[in-house]
Amino acid sequence: MYTYILLVFGASLIFCSSPLVAAACLGLKIPSDVHLLTPLRSFYQTGATFDIVCVPGYGNDTIVQLRCDISGEWHGHWPDCSKKEEKARWWMFLLGMVALVVLVPCILPRLYFTYIDTSSPRKDWLINKRRKSSKKMSDTIRMPNISSQPAHRSTATESRNPQGMYPMPLPPIRRHREHSVNYNEHAAK
Repeated sequence: MYTYILLVFGASLIFCSSPLVAAACLGLKIPSDVHLLTPLRSFYQTGATFDIVCVPGYGNDTIVQLRCDISGEWHGHWPDCSKKEEKARWWMFLLGMVALVVLVPCILPRLYFTYIDTSSPRKDWLINKRRKSSKKMSDTIRMPNISSQPAHRSTATESRNPQGMYPMPLPPIRRHREHSVNYNEHAAK
């Protein structure tokens, strides 16, 4: 910068002039996917460089420089920091297929018939029909009404219930004395 001091008629005047006035660049707005390699400030002098690189996992790992121009503008290009596409893993596909096979035929019908279809008239009709048919089946399979006592005697109490059915008789109890072996007799022989 050139400075001139003029003295005219006893008064002093000071003028400043310069062939080019340098403008400073303002600080940048930094996106979240960019990592700074240069300290962040509110303004930068002409010719200053600003180094940035993409955050790991986003874009390539090359360092990009932005340069502060004499007009107060930043020149250079921002890096393309987009998320890298991960290759689909075969096991993720397999896991999805297994979940689909288990979910659709096993879990969804169970949830539907347990929680959603609780007050269906068709369901109530079907339950009542099954109860009636099972009652008819139990009525037709009754044991014949036998008036005589069974051939063997057991110690279990056998009483006839009101429907005319007999409980299943227990096998006869074996007397241990009748079938036991006297070891003294065998030893004497």
